[in-house]
Amino acid sequence: MFKVLSIQTALSIQAHPDKVLANELHNNFPTIYKDNNHKPEMAIALTPFEALSGFRSIENIKQHLIDYPELRFTLLLYDILLLLTHLLTQDA
Repeated sequence: MFKVLSIQTALSIQAHPDKVLANELHNNFPTIYKDNNHKPEMAIALTPFEALSGFRSIENIKQHLIDYPELRFTLLLYDILLLLTHLLTQDA
């Protein structure tokens, strides 16, 4: 799922357990945790943005780009969207 957030104030805290913990929480609390799957997320800032914690190191991000081709594809799509936006607004 692709979602865009407009962050003007602090976001609510969200829990995104890994696959093992998600399965355990679902088994123990099925009315609260209705899904036994993990929900990994990635944030890409479109404008200047400051984050205080919870982000991966550059080395870890580089390794993920090597290990997960779908992540490279997502970033490629982002670059294409930026290029198209630039081209479409150039004449405006």
